[in-house]
Amino acid sequence: MKKQYVRLLCGALCLLMLALAGCQAVGGTDAGKILVNALQASSYEGTQTISISMKSDEQAAAGKPDLSVLNEVTIVMSEVKKQGDGWTSMKGKLKLAKAIIPFHLTLTKNQMAVLVEGAAKPVVFEWNIGDSLGKLMGGGGGLAFDLGELNDPDQLARLLGPFVINHMPNPATVKSEQATATVNGKSESFTKLHAEIKGSELAGLVEGFAKNVLADQEGMDQLVKDALTLLFGKDYSPLIGNIAGGAIKETLPKLFTGLEQMVAEDKVKGYLTDTNTLKVDLYADAEQQLRKADYELSIKAPAGAAKGFQELTVKSSSERWNIGGTVQADILDLSNAVKLGEGKGMPDFLRTLDKKSDVYKLLKDEVKIYRKNIRMPLGDGLPGENEVRPYLNEEKGTTMVPVRFVTEKLDAEVLWDGDKMEATIIDLYTGKKLVFTIDSDTVLIDGKEVQLEAAAVLQGGSTYVPVRIIAESLGGAVGWEEATRTVSIVRD
Repeated sequence: MKKQYVRLLCGALCLLMLALAGCQAVGGTDAGKILVNALQASSYEGTQTISISMKSDEQAAAGKPDLSVLNEVTIVMSEVKKQGDGWTSMKGKLKLAKAIIPFHLTLTKNQMAVLVEGAAKPVVFEWNIGDSLGKLMGGGGGLAFDLGELNDPDQLARLLGPFVINHMPNPATVKSEQATATVNGKSESFTKLHAEIKGSELAGLVEGFAKNVLADQEGMDQLVKDALTLLFGKDYSPLIGNIAGGAIKETLPKLFTGLEQMVAEDKVKGYLTDTNTLKVDLYADAEQQLRKADYELSIKAPAGAAKGFQELTVKSSSERWNIGGTVQADILDLSNAVKLGEGKGMPDFLRTLDKKSDVYKLLKDEVKIYRKNIRMPLGDGLPGENEVRPYLNEEKGTTMVPVRFVTEKLDAEVLWDGDKMEATIIDLYTGKKLVFTIDSDTVLIDGKEVQLEAAAVLQGGSTYVPVRIIAESLGGAVGWEEATRTVSIVRD
């Protein structure tokens, strides 16, 4: 997905958070209490359906996957189980125009794992919320806090949620009424909160929230105290509290100024119009527990916008029951899981897929995940120890590239035999096998000997071979950009 699409979706989520948080006391209904209860629910069962529709007139660039297949997506989570702090499971289906893919997803305190039908192993995404917050608080060369222990999304929501809700101004359109709705197949009576927020309100909401937060020194001090208690227990040093409080006081005005500057930018202001809206319906029971929630977000590009994104519609409907009851989440076994974000996570994941499965066909035939565009600037001279980059074999006039780096970028498997000094490459998509031997000017391709432009060599601890043989054997084409002295491999 293009970077501007990612920014757009992030902006949409911010808009959603503002609308959710901005409904406080309405018609005698304590909306803030309902929202806080929703954040603090330790266990529940439920369902959720999310549909995403995106229109764009931009085509996939050469060597890049085609993500247009994701322009129409429906995610149906028919079985949601939140067991307790940091433990949630979801089972459902990803519905696309040409495929329906069942999945099983689990969330724990510091990771998300997904097993899709057709895969032999789940994939895992890991994060650390505390580390990210610490860097934010200490950004710009200031004091960096070690918040690594604050790595539970539930704890973070309970810490920050009430504070945000209590300081967010209401949107212009918000009302409360009694209504009947169906939850878990049963018709019940609820208090219904309806809110609408227009893009033209966003700047005012950001400004109002910033002013409310900065004016509440007592609330800020309490937030810092609660955060430090969560991290260190009740017996933390007062010095730590003073330092943390000072850092937050210094950082928040800069953060809010940055937000206000962002919504004032011309390229953002074009989206902050009455045309772009978010509608929210929340249904709460007599105990002020959120039982049902419906959202609809609509964003259209302004007239005269650059080619690319044109329109986005996101709809969500969720239900909850058995809130606070005994719930057993179905947590995936991750003993043999594939970790993404470690360089070769995607190739490892693709290797676990049944080649006849819908998800493999989707990735290969529709998304065209095999498309690659690798750019590698040449440096001067030979690479040093542990330096991985192309270089020019001046004697042969051939560009040499690091085998492992290139092949893993092309989703191939690399095996090294130190006794034989051989590097074996296996193409994930075709099964083609290349065997390079150090100091040999030939390569075995599916058992057939082929002459090389230059011999394979060890340089700086890595195996290097001529770029053309490895690129073309794995279905790519070699390019050269003289102005930047950059060699490229494009595979379509």
